[in-house]
Amino acid sequence: MPDMSAKKLKQSFIPAFAGLLIAFILLFIYQKITSSFYGPKDGDEVFSYDFFLITYSIAFIPCLVVAGIFQYLIGLPIWEKYKNGGTIFNLRLWQLVVLSCIVFSLLFFLFFYDSQTVAFANPALAISAAIIISLFYWAANIFTLNKLS
Repeated sequence: MPDMSAKKLKQSFIPAFAGLLIAFILLFIYQKITSSFYGPKDGDEVFSYDFFLITYSIAFIPCLVVAGIFQYLIGLPIWEKYKNGGTIFNLRLWQLVVLSCIVFSLLFFLFFYDSQTVAFANPALAISAAIIISLFYWAANIFTLNKLS
């Protein structure tokens, strides 16, 4: 069984919390901006911004658990490798982060694309926003992880 030290748990959940907080704030702002540009569609006419804020608040804890587990199983080993001077696929940390954000955003878009939803009304905007939000997630995550190390 892996060592579940307090330091590793702290390095798993505090950076994930910081990254998710930034990502959820940006996601909420993105939803407000796209609604103002494209107008309300489908359920947006029924639900207010308070509904989306409450939905994001409810989704935060499950996302934090998943992000913390991902951080513990994948993020921390990668962080330790880079911290000790290693590389993965001959990529620097920032290159690996940018590449993973692009891949994540494209996969997210492919699986969740719905032209009737305001957030995805413009595919290029949706992919760009997903890349930017995930970059901000990892920037906050790595900054916080660096401060904890």
